[in-house]
Amino acid sequence: MRITAAAALTALVRAALAVAALAAAGAAGAAPTAEAAVAAQPVQPSAAGMHTFESLALSPDGVRIASVEIERSFDSPAALHGPIVVRSTADAHVLERLDPCALCRYAGLTWSPDGRELAFIGSDPVKGEAQLALARGTQLTVLARIQGVAESPRFSPDGRELAILATVAAKKRTGALEAGAPPSGEIGVEFDEQRIAIVPERGGELHFVSPADTYVYEYDWMPHGRGFVGTAAKGDGDANWWIAELDAFDIGGGSRRIASFELQMSVPRVAPDGRTVRFIGGLMSDFGAVGGEIYEVPLAGGTPVSLTPGFRGSFTSLTWRGSRFLATAIVVDRATLLALRDDAGHTPQPLWSAPVTARAGDADTGVEVALSADGRILATAVEDFSHGPEVLAGPIARPRAITRENASRTVTLEVQSLHWRNDGLDVQGWLIAPAAGGAVSNGATPVPNRQMTAPPRRLAIARALSSAARHGAPLILRDASSSTIG
Repeated sequence: MRITAAAALTALVRAALAVAALAAAGAAGAAPTAEAAVAAQPVQPSAAGMHTFESLALSPDGVRIASVEIERSFDSPAALHGPIVVRSTADAHVLERLDPCALCRYAGLTWSPDGRELAFIGSDPVKGEAQLALARGTQLTVLARIQGVAESPRFSPDGRELAILATVAAKKRTGALEAGAPPSGEIGVEFDEQRIAIVPERGGELHFVSPADTYVYEYDWMPHGRGFVGTAAKGDGDANWWIAELDAFDIGGGSRRIASFELQMSVPRVAPDGRTVRFIGGLMSDFGAVGGEIYEVPLAGGTPVSLTPGFRGSFTSLTWRGSRFLATAIVVDRATLLALRDDAGHTPQPLWSAPVTARAGDADTGVEVALSADGRILATAVEDFSHGPEVLAGPIARPRAITRENASRTVTLEVQSLHWRNDGLDVQGWLIAPAAGGAVSNGATPVPNRQMTAPPRRLAIARALSSAARHGAPLILRDASSSTIG
């Protein structure tokens, strides 16, 4: 199971819009510009766009859903400001609305283990500053300020500390597809290094855990709270994602190798008993294009072993809920939540599946659904070719749509899921054509293929589909996940 078709299409579309977005918003840590200030202003509701739910997180008790809600205009794809909105899972009623920084982009929403607090990152493109903030209801506390960039806040198992990935004095935004900083001085000597740092829940100085010469891409707390596991590489993080290895990091600053892997690793998750680590391994494109099989390796070190050989799909995220191990996957033309049985074959058991794009968490995490602490309630933002994103929530066997923010922004299309064989592989794609007499409602554009889930990609593909629909031309999109089926 290897993601290959996603590589070219994802990289091309992301790269094109990343350049435009960065030109408007300015790189974090760079000198502020007038364009950056304008791009960070809130986008007014527009018919030629859609309402999105970013960084969606479900409270541990499954009662509240938090997300960054943005009115995206297709004319201003770089505008990324929107408030953090907390809604009731039962009926989507707005409980709280947080917007402490008029120019900031919010991300990394995560609930404390007891569900009383919500942590998030606010990034100010004008100041080149990232803030780690904590909300208890509408009361806000800034725990730390980082001159640079920060992401991925995670509470410790006991809820007393928060960890983040931080790049101090960053010369550019995180990611290989972001515009680079103008070179100066001796070339190839100093690199931005993203490091694990921790801060007490009540605030204080950042304590860096991972080495200063190591770039950490993803991480997970160990169950005892005295260290982390992470995918990491020495040197230039933009260039070395494809050769990252799995490492362990102690709170005291020590580190050791857990495993090397011939392909790419993503989403490391430590088992509740602290004995093993599971991750998604496969041939992946740029960081964030997650897909592959589930592998397991002893925390003490060893050779990773696939738990899902022959699985006809591609896994995108992993999580533990108590002793229960859950995963999301793209299975042909459906987003799917599965539980891996604790048997010899680790048989995947489908819990929920739908022919939609589903997403929770931040854009580059691969997460498709958010789950309550007991794993019984899910929440996710779903969309298809004819309907913009809406929040789906409820018991995992029968979640329902609870919002209608894009109900008036629809497009009438005829969409068929096609299947064929090529070079001995089963391939799936979408045939999209305007329906007879169909028209775009309210100037909206259709939404993209399941693999095109990050906002810039969604906007670009949506524009292409809209143009094809207006001119009466059918369009075929090959589903990137289909290349994983053999």
